[in-house]
Amino acid sequence: MKTDPSPFPPPQLPDRLQPTAYEKFRSEMVAGGAVEEGDTASGPGGLLGIVVILALLAWLAVANIWMFVFVVGVLIAVLLHEFGHYITAKWAGMKVTQFFMGFGPKLWSFRRGEVEYGVRALPLGAFVRIIGMSSVDEVEPADEARTYRQKPYRWRMLVICAGSMMHFLIAIVLVLGVYAISGRPEEGERVRATFCGT
Repeated sequence: MKTDPSPFPPPQLPDRLQPTAYEKFRSEMVAGGAVEEGDTASGPGGLLGIVVILALLAWLAVANIWMFVFVVGVLIAVLLHEFGHYITAKWAGMKVTQFFMGFGPKLWSFRRGEVEYGVRALPLGAFVRIIGMSSVDEVEPADEARTYRQKPYRWRMLVICAGSMMHFLIAIVLVLGVYAISGRPEEGERVRATFCGT
């Protein structure tokens, strides 16, 4: 039996099926991490990218040691900020799928359990990908209970604030470290911090 054709034409597929590099980068920035998961192999291009980043850091260390210390300090602070989000999300029972330094193309990564760790080409920050961060994220039905959106408000607030709390912890450790290592007693039992041996 023959059916009547539909009065509506079938939808046309766009000429370009793959998003551009800009669209991928924009969606990563908006989503707080890579929106697609790929294989962990990065190939020779990834190795070259790592070598270029390390060479730039080495050049900066030779050109201006204090600028190098500043840049490395910022990178460590960014890493610890994201680690705060990561550790509290795991503690709250949320599913974390990615932990990356940088944005853009993947240079190097490895997978341990359900989390992919790695480095991306643009060292402009870092990200931890937690499933279900927004109500429109598509999630496997089996993982819905482990999404960010399904956890109670107290856990969501803890995960979001954990990065900033990590900065307070860094500040406390640095201040205590300066006074413990470089402090010296003065008259009146006060302690004065000394920098660079002065």
